[in-house]
Amino acid sequence: MPAGEQPNRVSRRRRSAVKLRLRAFRTVLGLAGVTALPALGQETEPAAEWRDTVLDNGLQIVAVRNPVIPAATIVIALRNGAFVQSEPGQEGLPHLVEHMFFKSFAGGRISSQAGEIDATYNGATEVETVTYYMIVPARNVKKGIEIIAKAVRSPRFPKDDLKEEKKRLRNELERNAANPFYVLNFRTNEVLWGPAFNLKNVGGYLPAVLATTPDALEDHYRRFYVPNNAALIVTGDISPQEVIDEATKRLRSWERGPDPFESYSHPPVPPLPGDTIVLVEADAPDVTLRITWQGPSVADDREGAIAAGLFSNLVTQRVSGAYRRLVDSGLLQSFSLSYKNSNHVGPITLAARTVPLQAAAAATALRAEIAMMDSPDYFTDQELELARRSRDVRNAFRRESAISLALNLADRWSLVGIDTDDEEELEVGVEEVRSFVSRYISGQPKALIMLASTHTIDTYADALIACMDEWERGYSASVCWRCCPHRLLHLLHPIGRYRMALCKKAIRSRGNMTLPD
Repeated sequence: MPAGEQPNRVSRRRRSAVKLRLRAFRTVLGLAGVTALPALGQETEPAAEWRDTVLDNGLQIVAVRNPVIPAATIVIALRNGAFVQSEPGQEGLPHLVEHMFFKSFAGGRISSQAGEIDATYNGATEVETVTYYMIVPARNVKKGIEIIAKAVRSPRFPKDDLKEEKKRLRNELERNAANPFYVLNFRTNEVLWGPAFNLKNVGGYLPAVLATTPDALEDHYRRFYVPNNAALIVTGDISPQEVIDEATKRLRSWERGPDPFESYSHPPVPPLPGDTIVLVEADAPDVTLRITWQGPSVADDREGAIAAGLFSNLVTQRVSGAYRRLVDSGLLQSFSLSYKNSNHVGPITLAARTVPLQAAAAATALRAEIAMMDSPDYFTDQELELARRSRDVRNAFRRESAISLALNLADRWSLVGIDTDDEEELEVGVEEVRSFVSRYISGQPKALIMLASTHTIDTYADALIACMDEWERGYSASVCWRCCPHRLLHLLHPIGRYRMALCKKAIRSRGNMTLPD
């Protein structure tokens, strides 16, 4: 910030810089539907609708006026989450701190104070971001900022509250483990990330959660909950300058801490050793298939991450060739491709659902579809442009949500920063997308996870085994719960007998298999 400039005022930039920032803001965050923002060619000073500043303690504050939303959303975001769980016993610690955040603080309890201003609130722990948000009537935005500021600066972790929250987390994990699709996701991530799974396991392991002490919560809070590792984002029908002033008043005395990542090196994510196929047995009427790859890291391959999102949107459109071949033909009931942004290897996920009778044929067809993706005529310039426009329209509608805009800004801040030049997004074309496919999908190691019922496995065992034979390259029977005890069986006690993965040997010998003790 130049000397003499007010700390709570947005800098006046050259006209070209103003245009660039507005373009990045519109394109990436999908704000084309917010009519209060000036068009790219206008001279209007953007600070009237969007202001941001960085306080002396390192806290970034962003305020966006969107009058379409008749409320205010207040978000505190921190660079935290599963990716800091590098030591044994830390699995689930960021998640538990998030649960404790709304219990009590030096000024009382959030539940009672939020009720006084008609506010709703919640929190979320992701792989690389932890967010806390409060939605309030616009007239109460200052009071909401005051409550959030007190909570983030002076949380309390009393033993009684921790004991109660552990019970809730235990119930949450047990409910999840009884859900076949949670087990499918859990199993998929275990296979995809291998030894690095603890860095992606947001929910954590129950034994680690139950062993957590108040001192461990305090240590985690002191390390990561510092203003130079946080951002306050406020959106809605607000006055951006008034928000900046109020946030500065409440949070400028929050003491700066050591950089939590100065001495922390994220362990490398090992690549998949080869193609892996896992069959998960669960009570489900249909067969669900998940094919996953390790995708780009936003920090190292921004162009690849942008191309991943465009290609996913292109393939999933109902007018795409893949959709016509796989869904319109009747082979699949649903089909999608997605990429999750991450600074430390984001997952690419192909999800499909079909009836048991067509499970083996569907898996074979998906394998053939993947093999076609790097062909020169798999998609055209026009199809890519349609995917781009479809994405922008969808994002614009999403931003109409009272919480979506603020959380998208929080994710962007955590991954690349609010001010990052995103001009390259406009330049990602056919060649860049094809490069992404060749580097991350075609011929790359992948995991196929199939979720099917006991009846389906018994009835179509031969076809499933034949399909597994066709897919596998680096498959190992060690993933089977029937053939060897899997760590999830005891890590999610007391629901350790929940049925997990089957290998071909177990399918052939079902009559002789028993549940492990």
